[in-house]
Amino acid sequence: MPKQRLSSSLSSDQHLRVVDSCWCSTTLWQADVWEDLLQAPLERAGAFHSRVLITTRNEDVARSMRVIHTHRVDKLPADDGWELLSKSVFGDEAGEDKQDLQEVGVKIVEKCDGLPLAIKAIAGILRTKDGSKREWENVCKSHAWNVRGELPEAVRGALYLSYEDLPSHLKQCFLYCSLFPEDYSFFRLDLVRWWVAEGFITPQGDDSLLEDIAEDCYNDLISRNLLNYDPKYLDGSQCVMHDLIRSIALSLTRNESHIVDGAELTAVNSLKLRRLSLRAKEPEVILNAVHTPLCLRTLHMVRCSKIEMRDLSQRFKRLRVLSLSDSMIENIPESISNLQHLRFLDLDHTNICALPESLGSLTNLQFLQLSGCKSLQSLPKTITQLSNLRRLGFYRAPVTHVPVGIGKLNHLVDLEGFVVGLNDAGDSHRSGKDQLGCGLDELQPMTQLRNLSILRLDRILIGGIQPLKDKPFLKRLRLEWNEEVGQSLSSERTQQVCEDLAPPPSLEILFMSFFNGVRFPQWISMLPNLTHLSIYSFFSCRELPSLGQLPQLKILRIEDAPAIVTIGPEFLGCDRKHTAFPRLEQLVLIALPNLEKWTLCDANEGDGGKITTIKLLPCLQKLQIFFCPKLRALPEGLQQAAALKDCCIHGADSLTEIENIPSVEILTVRECPCLESISNLPALREMTIAHSSRILKAVEKMGGLQSLSLYLEDAFTECLPEWLLRLIPLLELETLSLYCNVALMEKCREGGEYWSLLGNIADFSVRHNI
Repeated sequence: MPKQRLSSSLSSDQHLRVVDSCWCSTTLWQADVWEDLLQAPLERAGAFHSRVLITTRNEDVARSMRVIHTHRVDKLPADDGWELLSKSVFGDEAGEDKQDLQEVGVKIVEKCDGLPLAIKAIAGILRTKDGSKREWENVCKSHAWNVRGELPEAVRGALYLSYEDLPSHLKQCFLYCSLFPEDYSFFRLDLVRWWVAEGFITPQGDDSLLEDIAEDCYNDLISRNLLNYDPKYLDGSQCVMHDLIRSIALSLTRNESHIVDGAELTAVNSLKLRRLSLRAKEPEVILNAVHTPLCLRTLHMVRCSKIEMRDLSQRFKRLRVLSLSDSMIENIPESISNLQHLRFLDLDHTNICALPESLGSLTNLQFLQLSGCKSLQSLPKTITQLSNLRRLGFYRAPVTHVPVGIGKLNHLVDLEGFVVGLNDAGDSHRSGKDQLGCGLDELQPMTQLRNLSILRLDRILIGGIQPLKDKPFLKRLRLEWNEEVGQSLSSERTQQVCEDLAPPPSLEILFMSFFNGVRFPQWISMLPNLTHLSIYSFFSCRELPSLGQLPQLKILRIEDAPAIVTIGPEFLGCDRKHTAFPRLEQLVLIALPNLEKWTLCDANEGDGGKITTIKLLPCLQKLQIFFCPKLRALPEGLQQAAALKDCCIHGADSLTEIENIPSVEILTVRECPCLESISNLPALREMTIAHSSRILKAVEKMGGLQSLSLYLEDAFTECLPEWLLRLIPLLELETLSLYCNVALMEKCREGGEYWSLLGNIADFSVRHNI
């Protein structure tokens, strides 16, 4: 398969193929493997001038592939290593303490052998110390530097020390991550739930929830550089583990944990095997090879087929964690009750259509995950007997109602998918309600809720109940009306219901969708700890809420708002003494089909007034505007967004100019057919213009531009745009990618009309715009 995919991706053009991080055993990279996998497909495709770049920590890999040129990356000199260490520990702070530690710091850097990963790992340890010279010397003299054992040579010394310094509970949390494939992106909430279910997290004697303590562990591993935030997620909700760091965990758990990713295993011989992770089409072969099934405590079977649940529940009776997410499973047998020790059951995105009543006998169960089970329409009544349940998640499953009595589960921390009962009037215990589900009053006893999703709010007939009152731990909330029913509801009724749903000040993340009120609830502008707000599909609100004075808001997403015509100063809030959106990092506007004007002018200055003197958006890094076809201009106040680096505009049919954003470095413009000018973007480094250049006349004042991608939409255009011909001589472009018709392609290639202009660009390519 890799060979076929490579061949199909090649053409006669020149290619650079990068094969990153080949540091496995040399047997995998025998010369015949190289010839079969890479060399032969390239030659068959006629790509004789292509190149393959291999990165590896194993010089034998390079030799076996008979590389033409080997480049050995130099290790960091001691001075540079000390600079990296001190910045990783102290940031940009300077002081006498830092100078006093330099001597011992340089010794630590020398022990790290000039390896940046090792230096950053040691920095993670030093950040946990009190900053005294004695503590630094203790780290420098630690016996862990010299531990050998069966550890791979690459992870001895600094990397092992970063593990050895962990408290015992953090060691368990860290080692658990070895159960997942290389480059796996962990969801923070998944790790938190696994660690709690495995018993790694213990109460601290105060009112802290176990999940909050587990999040502290997550943040501690991040701080120590043993886990790293996944850069694709600005909110820190996902993380990754470096392959060398992962190899420490693999080495230390090899007798107790095993991971099988695709390949078949004929035997699992370890008598101590406690945890097994499978990603295989036929997992029975591997499960049958487990010699001591009663010792197994954790079983992850992801994207597996042919799972025999009855056999599994009879053989592995002492399981605590069972994850079957995304697997081909349709039925859960009554024999699931055999798993009396089970604490975590993950059936997310499976094809199950029902759960047996015997599920209620699993009294140790803490986490039940059913999200995305598209055939699941009901929950067993016995689910109300799971007295230790901490999470019940069935969001994106078509469950019609929740059994009456769910309020008895007062240990619930996470309830994702609570469906308001049919014809709810607030009282779940009226006669005849058993068949219709329960009302919001069932939420009131759940004082430990941390994450809550409430669906089908359109079913509430009268208001008056405040189900979110006395929820001091609530951090994440989703409020959802029905998409089809929502637009036909009385807006007054919707308004009152929403006002009664006022969350506590602890709330950090809020999602609202299909809200039909004419104005947003007052409480939405008064949440002091809110960091993430997403509002979707609000059909009647003509004005956005005042959000600019939310002190912690970092991510704001507004989508599908057909009644919004103008975004005015009310969006910023009325307090001119404070900064508007002081911590906002990402702003996303999607599908505001009637939005014509977005202004940051003060309300008293009128349409022709000056820009308000209030400070705006000092932390905004990313702005995305999608499918706002009537928006005529960007707000002038964007020049105050000094941290704005990435701007993406797609489907702004009426936009005529993009100008005067001095800090933006990356600009992407797609489907903006009326665009005439892009100007005065002095920090711009990368720009993509796609199907937006039909009448574009001026692209100027961007002297730092290094990379340009241009998609020319007109299939009959046989000339490069005039603005491009004027722009190229004024820049030092490193990369230019053109996508156009065949006739223009020929003019841009060597010997063509434009080659004298384009041929000097180091990385120039021209392709057919299909």
